[in-house]
Amino acid sequence: MGDDKKTKELLDAADVAIEKLRIENAKEPINTWFELTYSNYLVLPRSLLEGMPVEWQTKFVALLGEMQEVYDCSKIDDNYTTHLVDENGNHIHDPFADYRRPAKLPYRDDSNKGSVNNNNEV
Repeated sequence: MGDDKKTKELLDAADVAIEKLRIENAKEPINTWFELTYSNYLVLPRSLLEGMPVEWQTKFVALLGEMQEVYDCSKIDDNYTTHLVDENGNHIHDPFADYRRPAKLPYRDDSNKGSVNNNNEV
């Protein structure tokens, strides 16, 4: 059983590495990341962003700053609201709506917990 778990971990790591290379070598990385979806927006729960290591958060915020230097965001109507829906389009409870007391963050494994700002230990 342990060998099956290790094999799965290795395959998952290989998939991540392949995806990273695919995006790094793409001529349009954002388009490549979105793949063939028709999504026009990327919505990220604040609690997931805050759950990342501070170094990662710093890089993310710096990139947002770079984008704000390029675009005059004051000319963009940005009064959006988001609602979580199920596969039938029905509104459902959003466990991440309260960023101060979010649901337990869905880490892929427990080894990440020590390196992140996990303010919601259960």
